[in-house]
Amino acid sequence: MDKLNLFQIQKEYLDINRELIESGGEITPELEKQLVLNQSQLATKAQGYVYVIKQNEGNVNIIEEEIKRLQELKRRFKNANDRLGSAVLNALELYELDKIEMPTMTIGTRKSSRLDIADESKIPHKFIKIKQETMIDKNAIKEALKNGEKVKGVQINEVKHLSIK
Repeated sequence: MDKLNLFQIQKEYLDINRELIESGGEITPELEKQLVLNQSQLATKAQGYVYVIKQNEGNVNIIEEEIKRLQELKRRFKNANDRLGSAVLNALELYELDKIEMPTMTIGTRKSSRLDIADESKIPHKFIKIKQETMIDKNAIKEALKNGEKVKGVQINEVKHLSIK
């Protein structure tokens, strides 16, 4: 087996990572072969994989922050549009206009109805819907099983997770 220099090893990990990301995490037979760690390569390859994992975690954090920033920007644009729309609507009402026709657009008003509830406690029962949600309390089941209680339809399975420190 040829020895690879550090640059080639890093490129190999990045290529594998890129292929995994592009495939949505699906592992092709070729990728599976590349991901197999034999005992002699374990320490080196595992370290390389962990570096890629850490890089991906950093990217995930950056993306999450960018999503927050974009959501805030979206909220600001919506608020600005609401204010601008209210200003135009108020002007149309002030001048008692139903519409303004221009060469490229028509601005107008339309009527709609909205139900406002002043006091929910006074609404007749026939207009009230009760929404129930069924959820399984997994923590309670785990605790019961740990205490020796038998619960039909479930079992505790031990799983291992990768720990990177």
